[in-house]
Amino acid sequence: MRYFSILTILFCCRLSAQMEPDGYDRVLQRGELLAKLELASAMSSDFFRSSLDPRKDSVGGHVAYLSGERVTSIYYANSDPSLIYHTYSFDKNVDFGSMRVDTHQRAATAREQELIALRRASLKAIVSDSTNFYSAYKFTVLHHIPLIDSAMRVVYIRTVSTREQFTIFGNDYRLTFDSTNALIKREKLHQTLMPIESSPKSAGSRPDTVVTHHSHSILSSDLPTETDVCTLIVTAGHVPWQQHAVLTPTWNCVWNTPEKNFRFFKKDVK
Repeated sequence: MRYFSILTILFCCRLSAQMEPDGYDRVLQRGELLAKLELASAMSSDFFRSSLDPRKDSVGGHVAYLSGERVTSIYYANSDPSLIYHTYSFDKNVDFGSMRVDTHQRAATAREQELIALRRASLKAIVSDSTNFYSAYKFTVLHHIPLIDSAMRVVYIRTVSTREQFTIFGNDYRLTFDSTNALIKREKLHQTLMPIESSPKSAGSRPDTVVTHHSHSILSSDLPTETDVCTLIVTAGHVPWQQHAVLTPTWNCVWNTPEKNFRFFKKDVK
């Protein structure tokens, strides 16, 4: 169980928070986008699974994307990925009350077809891998999140627990593809899987101020990752802690859930 006082983390840190490290703005923005897409996927999946639509047994998968001020989640046919069965959209805050549902079958737009093809390419990359680069664990699933803009074609892969009492950090990847969806780069964002118990054993069993943590090795990023930010936003409200620390070789990075941001404390590295 990774619970301890926030003072423990700061004991070896300089007492005042430092300015945000270079590159963190991009990490935060990307992580916030991933969180919106994951929240839209989760809410729409719950609704889709509970529907009586007989087509749900022949769905090939789903993708979510940002469209103007709304976040859209679509479910496509397994036999023909260009066919969309269900379309869900949310406001920019991805509130359940803002959800709009369209169950009319339609043709996927050009952008949707690109996202679907990219997601399928990332699935193929894992299935066809013979180097043991990717890991799989019991009681977990891999979430593939494709992103396309003028500068990139990337799929983030998160490991998510199928047991509600655990939140998982690690075993996540960033795959970069070219314009033909050929894989050109693959990266492990963390080197290990780090499950943290998400629910207190009993009321009052935790101190009033607690923080969980996970660590980055020298082979991982010296900053929190986009997937760290995503996980912390997605799980907010479902976990008993208000703070989470990412401990890197250079920084102790403390996430404050109400602020949805990190504070950085530079280590006194001798």
